Amino acid sequence: MPIYNAEQSLVRCIESIIGQSFNSFELLLIDDGSSDTSGLICDNYAWKDKRIKSIHKKNGGVASARNLGLELAMGDFITFVDSDDYLGNIDTYKNNISIFLDNPLIDIVQYPTYLVENGNKKILYKPKEQLLLGNEILKNWYKGNGLINYCVWNKIYRRAILNNIRFPRRIIFEDIVFCTELMDKVQTVFLSEMGGYNHCYRCDSITRKKENNIKLQIDAVYARSIVSEKVKKYPFLAIDRINFLMTNLKMYLEVSSKVKAKELDYAQRELKDLVPNLGDSVGFIKYNGLFNKNSIKLLIIKILGFKLYSKFYVFILHIKQNKI
Repeated sequence: MPIYNAEQSLVRCIESIIGQSFNSFELLLIDDGSSDTSGLICDNYAWKDKRIKSIHKKNGGVASARNLGLELAMGDFITFVDSDDYLGNIDTYKNNISIFLDNPLIDIVQYPTYLVENGNKKILYKPKEQLLLGNEILKNWYKGNGLINYCVWNKIYRRAILNNIRFPRRIIFEDIVFCTELMDKVQTVFLSEMGGYNHCYRCDSITRKKENNIKLQIDAVYARSIVSEKVKKYPFLAIDRINFLMTNLKMYLEVSSKVKAKELDYAQRELKDLVPNLGDSVGFIKYNGLFNKNSIKLLIIKILGFKLYSKFYVFILHIKQNKI
């Protein structure tokens, strides 16, 4: 559990874990240089419960805290919990760990997620119970809105598949990159309907602060470009990849009209693949139809070229922004 200035929600989160009916666990509380009483709360729980370890480190961000946890963890299975969230019921771990114990070939179990906002709770993610294998995993995970999502905290992982995989530091969408690195290693994912994870919406969280808005957009483009590069080698994802790239192209052009950043260089190199790969483009148009929105954009890019299309798009964007 990465922790930074979480004194308001930390006790609730820890209590939801130590109150689980499954009690054979190790809880690593990684205090990431908190300036409030979070560190003291961690130490107090560690003193009372031998299953809990309180670790203090210099502030380095959520990725560095999770990476430290991965280095120190001793268990056969790994899961992540954010300090402002909490588990849904006391059998969440018991029921979902039992899936691993009954099925030694399963790599990941994903369980339901609920969104908690202003005291109201609703289902955020709860696919029908099923087992996904091989290409099904890639197809669903790659989209990000398929049956598997890019959140790391609504899953339990078999420790062996996490060897040498770590979170990238200093970007906000570290979850996406982490999950992308897992795609090649995972052979089986079980979607469970048991238990639950309560994800709490906070208007002051790192991804919602106004001052992080531009960085948020840059990191989103960067992370999505890494995903797209990763799945380039899978021909069966060619059509999905173009749809994915077209969405990322829109995001790239919108943020590049506001700021220049090194993180966008990687995205630009990846997005330029839209232009030279004529075979994939023709196949996409045949599959989706000539008058599909992305088909039309793709044709315009083919005619104008990536560079001229980008300049034209940004020019139109500036005109629209000035009219507002």
